[in-house]
Amino acid sequence: MGTFYRVVVACCLALQLAACAGTSAVESQTKQKDGRLARLYFLREKGLIGALGGTGAGAEIRIDGKSVGTEANGSYIFVDRPPGRCYTLSVENKVSMAFETEVQVEAGQ
Repeated sequence: MGTFYRVVVACCLALQLAACAGTSAVESQTKQKDGRLARLYFLREKGLIGALGGTGAGAEIRIDGKSVGTEANGSYIFVDRPPGRCYTLSVENKVSMAFETEVQVEAGQ
């Protein structure tokens, strides 16, 4: 019975530590929206799959190869960028495969 109890406690601690991965953004998340810029939102759903990756399970968000932040489960970040050009967006975490796409953004959108 003692071994079972230790396994349960260890699993609970691992999940709590995974939840502490947190969300951090390089850019301010309190600034007002500027109609001359395009705002890009990055949303990460809540779920157990991301929590299983351990304390470093946050998804790293990059625009044109530069990190703009890391997201924990159930969080979001946003960034503002000038319109009229194509940006390469990528997301990478330890649990799933990396994702990359290109988007062209418009002002106020």
